[in-house]
Amino acid sequence: MKRVMTAALAAIAMAAGAWAAEPQRAAADRKPHVFEKFLSAERSTDRVITRLVARDDSGAVTAADLAELGVLLINRGFPAWGIEYLQRAVDSDPTNVEAMYRLGLAYQRQGEQRRAIRWYKRILKQRPGFAYARFLVALAEEQQGHRRSAIYDYAKAYHHAPELADPRFNPLVNDSRLQTEAHLALYRREFGAATFKMTALDPVRIQEMGAIKAGGTMPAPPTAAPVITPDGTEPGAPSVARPEPVPVAAPAAVRPASAAARRPVRPALQSPPHDPVQPGASETTVTPAAPDSTVVITPVTTAPLPPLRNVSGEAIRP
Repeated sequence: MKRVMTAALAAIAMAAGAWAAEPQRAAADRKPHVFEKFLSAERSTDRVITRLVARDDSGAVTAADLAELGVLLINRGFPAWGIEYLQRAVDSDPTNVEAMYRLGLAYQRQGEQRRAIRWYKRILKQRPGFAYARFLVALAEEQQGHRRSAIYDYAKAYHHAPELADPRFNPLVNDSRLQTEAHLALYRREFGAATFKMTALDPVRIQEMGAIKAGGTMPAPPTAAPVITPDGTEPGAPSVARPEPVPVAAPAAVRPASAAARRPVRPALQSPPHDPVQPGASETTVTPAAPDSTVVITPVTTAPLPPLRNVSGEAIRP
């Protein structure tokens, strides 16, 4: 019995050893890739490519390693091999958005706009706010002749990342002829949202909450405003006897004034404070005297005025 068990364990160990040595044997038996013939040990990127290929042959490669290997091969001038490794990275990890993004870039660089659009839209299903993928899908749609879709995606990309609209930051903007329409669409969208402003219910409390660091004590919520009943008291408050209101007599009806009464009254001409003295008349002057003394009234005679004459010198009779 012991001999049988020993033989079985030895067989299992031999099988495990053979299984572990299979990748090395496969790596040793496989033919080198075409791109490997053009790699140089003097270049750092070529050394990285060689090591990643060896890791792939040993079976210890990850989805991130495959994606990095694909990017290095595309930049090295081997797009077909790079796309193959990027595709393997996405197959290994379907949630690897970065690998999908570079796969779309690879197809777009080769002019395959439809495949690029397919990968970009697959990204946007998982991450709708990926502005760079949104801009590139808009650029591909414009080159495909889908004008309205391209304008919509341009505006949406600029909404999430405004720097993409700056040619100094994103030179690909110069390849588009729909930027005016895209900016108009963005303006309508942003202006419409800014018109309907929405503020916090208690801005001071929100500001205080934002100033509190993690682990701090949050401010208590504000108390609700008391509800006032129609009679001017709060619910539940003790009733207070109120004096009865004193009736006020209605004001008497005012008859409308007649037309004559409504006419404006012209002010009467007022006489001067001192009437002029008529010619030949005498003016009486009163001399004030001290108390308990006799008042002396002295008549004053004025000289007659000269007669009025016309232009010819004749006297004018009154």
